[in-house]
Amino acid sequence: MRRHIEEDHLIASLLFVVLLCVVKLTLLNEPAVTAAEPLPAPTALPTPRPTATDIPFNTPTPTPSTMPTPTRLPTATARPLVVGCDEPFRLAGALDAEGRSQPDDVRMAMAAIVVSEARSRQMDVCELTERTHFLSVWHYAQQYPDSWHAQQFAQPSQSSLQIASNALAGQYNDLRGGAMHFDGAWWADDDWQCRPEVLWRGGSTCFYP
Repeated sequence: MRRHIEEDHLIASLLFVVLLCVVKLTLLNEPAVTAAEPLPAPTALPTPRPTATDIPFNTPTPTPSTMPTPTRLPTATARPLVVGCDEPFRLAGALDAEGRSQPDDVRMAMAAIVVSEARSRQMDVCELTERTHFLSVWHYAQQYPDSWHAQQFAQPSQSSLQIASNALAGQYNDLRGGAMHFDGAWWADDDWQCRPEVLWRGGSTCFYP
């Protein structure tokens, strides 16, 4: 009986030793828990440099104080257009356009009247024809440059050129017979007719006060 008890104690002791070994081996085989290493801090990415297209462009609103003062250009001074006037040529053209077929004394009287009218208005003959309707034939010639009247102003006769030069020199005033205007007569009752106030008639030209 005692022997059995001793064997039981021995077996129990062996079992306990085996159990301790198993526990120890189990503990030795478990992986050691180590402290978690800290994660590396994220590397800061470089800040992208703004490009020309990323930079907002703010156009400053101009104010009266910041607005540039415009440079004033010098004002062009208007100058009168000076055009030479060939008075004998213009007057001769008027004589031919009004009465190329008229006798010389009639054209002399006509020339004296035109010169007297121009001087009374403080004009030359060119201004008289262009700025007034004293000789309406000039305006007709300008309106119809291919007309017979325009051809007379473009190429007056030599006899009318001579008469015009003399009239501008102050001749022929006595041939006017007091007339200050002239006009063409019209044909009626087998004769040239003039208005009742006519002073005299030469050829087909009537002279009026």
